[in-house]
Amino acid sequence: MMSKEEFERRFAENYKSAKLKDRGTKKWTAMMLPEHTIDLRKDEANYGKVDRPQLDQYDLDYIQDEVQRAITIKSQVTIKLWADGEFKKLRGTIEDVNLVKRYIEVEDSFNTLRYSFDDVVGIQLEG
Repeated sequence: MMSKEEFERRFAENYKSAKLKDRGTKKWTAMMLPEHTIDLRKDEANYGKVDRPQLDQYDLDYIQDEVQRAITIKSQVTIKLWADGEFKKLRGTIEDVNLVKRYIEVEDSFNTLRYSFDDVVGIQLEG
């Protein structure tokens, strides 16, 4: 019969040698099919993204009224945009609204940018 100290010594030797031979996650990569890795990358890219909010008629009327007020008084606005599953806020003044081509032109402190009506999900007058 083996003593407790001898057992612990042999166990420690075997455990260390087994740990050195272990390849970690490398041994599992052979089981991943290319379709699995593609799906995992897509899921990781879409993590944290949100769907486009559905605006009702009240929301659209509110945005239209705020845009008209901002153009009339040349006020600073904060526009909430949705693009590729993420929200972005932009501060500036509204320079032009083109109803035919459906874009809004906003001038911030550096330059003038155009955004589609479909990307605008909220607007708020400043001051």
